[in-house]
Amino acid sequence: MLKELEKIVEKVKQENSMYRVKITIRESRQPGMHRIYLQKHLNHKKESRSLDLVLFDKNEYMAQNKNNIAIAKEMRLQLENEILKDEIAGKPTTILKKVNSDNFLDYFEKISTERGQRNYRICRDHFIGYVQKDFVPFPEITNELCRGFIRYLKDDPQRSDRTVHNYMICFKAVLNSAVVDGLLTSNPALNLKVKFPKKEKGRLTFEQLKVLHQTPCVNQQLKNAFLFSCYTGLRKSDIINLKKHNIVDGYLSLITQKTKTSIKIKLNNTALSILNQQKKLIANTVKYCNDRSQEFDEERLFSFPLGGRSTIQLRQWFEAAGIKSDKTKETEMYSFHTARHTFISNIVEFSGNIVAAQKLVGHQDLKTTQVYTHLSDSFKDTAIDSLPELVED
Repeated sequence: MLKELEKIVEKVKQENSMYRVKITIRESRQPGMHRIYLQKHLNHKKESRSLDLVLFDKNEYMAQNKNNIAIAKEMRLQLENEILKDEIAGKPTTILKKVNSDNFLDYFEKISTERGQRNYRICRDHFIGYVQKDFVPFPEITNELCRGFIRYLKDDPQRSDRTVHNYMICFKAVLNSAVVDGLLTSNPALNLKVKFPKKEKGRLTFEQLKVLHQTPCVNQQLKNAFLFSCYTGLRKSDIINLKKHNIVDGYLSLITQKTKTSIKIKLNNTALSILNQQKKLIANTVKYCNDRSQEFDEERLFSFPLGGRSTIQLRQWFEAAGIKSDKTKETEMYSFHTARHTFISNIVEFSGNIVAAQKLVGHQDLKTTQVYTHLSDSFKDTAIDSLPELVED
């Protein structure tokens, strides 16, 4: 055995004294290879399990050897935690639990299918391009691997930091699911962030809303949904899940998808008119099932594709109406969320009541609502003119 490999093995033996689950290394039948096992010492009994990890007695494999030892240590920590949980719960721990060496890529695909969102599938494809293999056991998903994935995504000059940020949201969500399912002890990417220049939140003036209302859109359901959001403040996720029973006696009541907050909104004549038009339209058009695990619910009031396709259709509709983003202010205009910004800003501008806007959209903190408000110059001028004068003209 090479001296450097001997040092690695000796260090592992020294660390074993601190754990009930030991890492043992046994010589393989194949020359130049040593297999790694976990061995549990508990109640005067020993139980072993192979980790399907090997050490190579060659200098060119030393980096891989160190990585395999790191994986074995992560697996040991996972088992130590499981044993401790069993002891606290008063459960027997006579059986060495199976170390989770399942394929993370298969799990990623499963979550992507369940979520039914295009970004998840694209993110998984990029991750495969990064790791360059078709099998990644969960213990290999370390903080360093996640950092490397971010560097890999940012290396493409055509990919903005904002896009990398959106992919990492998906990646972290998959890791969070793995933690909930007991496949990871913690999320190794939890504290990793991708900074990007945030654009000013766009909003539409009442004049622009009137022009949009009169301008045809290639997707009438998307147009109805956007305008309905401008008069209710609903997020896209709430619009998609809005059902007939949520509308009672001219009021909209629901539990929001994102924050699970209960909201109740009065529908004015414009919102009711849009809704009535939509009810007639959806009865005679193709239904999109954005949740791939379920069939379309006939109780839903809106049906249109999510993701990039709807963003492109919004952009085309806005441009046809002569509404463009202000590039000098980095304003984010071509987004469904612009409708929510418009609702909050217009409520504040026309009523002067920011607290009412907060309650209508379900914000728990008033500071969150303040971020969304965009007061026009005329509204601010009116506020100044309302002050009593000390001197006469």
